[in-house]
Amino acid sequence: MPSFDCPPHVRPPLVRRLSASFYAPMGLKEQHRLPTLERRRMDALASIEAIIRDLLIFVVAMTTLLIALLVIVSRMPDDNPLRRILVALSYRVGATAAAGLIAAPATPIPGLDAVVDIGAPILLLWYWWTFFRGLWSDRARTPAPKAEPTKRP
Repeated sequence: MPSFDCPPHVRPPLVRRLSASFYAPMGLKEQHRLPTLERRRMDALASIEAIIRDLLIFVVAMTTLLIALLVIVSRMPDDNPLRRILVALSYRVGATAAAGLIAAPATPIPGLDAVVDIGAPILLLWYWWTFFRGLWSDRARTPAPKAEPTKRP
């Protein structure tokens, strides 16, 4: 590696990177440090990367949980209230995902983008409102199960 007579902060960026990669395997101290502004930018990018990674892990975990619930519920009898609720919930989640899939290709079309941007949230709010309204009406209609008295010998 050629030696440079100029101080490390004056060296061109490529030479700085080459000298850092040259000295690192030998266990020698790096001849220069990143400037403060560049270091802050890298820290911000690392933080953003960690946030996105955590969000993706969360989305994958929730999707796995939803699929597991759907498999468990699909094995229940048809008249089970939990099955009815989770079937309705899966319809709502599917409709929400479909609205998101429709929004992306509709954006470049001038009239359709406004209709989708306004209409999809209104329809989704109504669709989800019917879900929660149905939950409350089913809860009010369904009597609480009575515990059978146990017989003592």
